[in-house]
Amino acid sequence: MPIVTTTTFLRKDNKILLATKKRGFGVGKIMGVGGKQEGDERIEETAIREVEEEIGVRITKIERMATVIFDDLYYRDKPERVPMYVFVATEWDGEPKESDEVKPEWYALPDIPYNKMWEDAQVYLPRVIRGEKFEAYFRYNEKDECIEQWTHAIPEKILARLNDAQLGMPKHTPIDEPFYYRFTARGILIDNSGRVGLMQMSDKFCVTPGGGIDEGEFVEEALRRELVEEAGYEVAIIAPLGRVIEERHWGNMHGVDFYYLCRAKKAVANHLTDGEAQKELKLVWFKDFNAAIKALDKKESVFIREHKLPFFVARDIAAMHEAERVLKMRKLGHGSLGGQHG
Repeated sequence: MPIVTTTTFLRKDNKILLATKKRGFGVGKIMGVGGKQEGDERIEETAIREVEEEIGVRITKIERMATVIFDDLYYRDKPERVPMYVFVATEWDGEPKESDEVKPEWYALPDIPYNKMWEDAQVYLPRVIRGEKFEAYFRYNEKDECIEQWTHAIPEKILARLNDAQLGMPKHTPIDEPFYYRFTARGILIDNSGRVGLMQMSDKFCVTPGGGIDEGEFVEEALRRELVEEAGYEVAIIAPLGRVIEERHWGNMHGVDFYYLCRAKKAVANHLTDGEAQKELKLVWFKDFNAAIKALDKKESVFIREHKLPFFVARDIAAMHEAERVLKMRKLGHGSLGGQHG
């Protein structure tokens, strides 16, 4: 089973909680509070559980800030690719206390002892403190020396914030636990003639191609994989568009959907799941953005209402309008139509 880890930073006012590791890997280092995912728990559940076990507080508000991948990290004498998800908590019950694992201590932001932290934390923590959402990559050698690193931002522009009441969804009894997060990568897919590609399901409704980001996967990796698997195309990424925030109370879920404008580059064999094949999922091309938006905009259909899909409709249309705007700007001379990433 692959190793998946979390680290969480409690923050209040102008201070952040850091912990000195008292035993095991990294003893003596100062870091966030976290540990390994267990069983089938969601990654947010891992973060909350680890904080409660190590410093005795129960987080009630948490936000995922970054995905950090460690490549060739030596664990039990063999190199591993280890994803770590970085969280910031701003609300909790209880007061942090020392345990056998760690000694927690509050630090004013200007006084963070970066020289006592791992090299990767010295790179990503300032970005977390600034409130950035990003991905980072670090490769260490056998001597725990960082020999390769990079970071890049993921789409920050918020295209829409959606919730049940706003979309006319029926009221649901709140669940007494934190929202869990589902992250997706989605593409507004165009071809060289300006057509727009959507995934049509059983002739009932259309959605933009894309899907869930797997653990240990970067957003753009997920986007390219999903567009091959669903749409059957390798793509060039023209531009990041932004993200849509979904607060689905009926599922107690926060959805974060990252959208990119993509150009179809090469047709390849798709790889639909059994469920997708049963729903007759297929790529359909529409002549332009207006036609594609019309195909998406079926909020009042019985099928959409019964299957709780207004979120799909609203998020895709918001991204479609942004894609149309970005493309018009580029055609007016504010950038080329060619892909940024091949």
